[in-house]
Amino acid sequence: MKHEMKPALKGSEFDKLAAALEKVSKVPPQGYDDWTKIALSGVEAAKKQDAKAAKKACESCHDKYEDKFKEEHRTEKLP
Repeated sequence: MKHEMKPALKGSEFDKLAAALEKVSKVPPQGYDDWTKIALSGVEAAKKQDAKAAKKACESCHDKYEDKFKEEHRTEKLP
C-alpha cells in the first residue's frame, strides 16, 4: 500500500490512487468489516480529486486496522 497509495496521494496522482484503492477494496481480510467501505470512500475522494478527503479515508483505515493488520498479515502481499 505504501508503495502505491502514499506516493500517488503525495503527488496528487488521483487516477493512480483511485485504482490502487479500488484494487484493495476488493480484498478485505476476514474480520475487517469496514475495509471495503473505507477504501471505496477513498476511491470516491480520489475521483473528485479531493486530497483532504482521500487522506482522511486512509487515516480512518489506519486508525481502525493498521496495528491488527501488521500483526496478522505483515508478511502477506496484497494483489
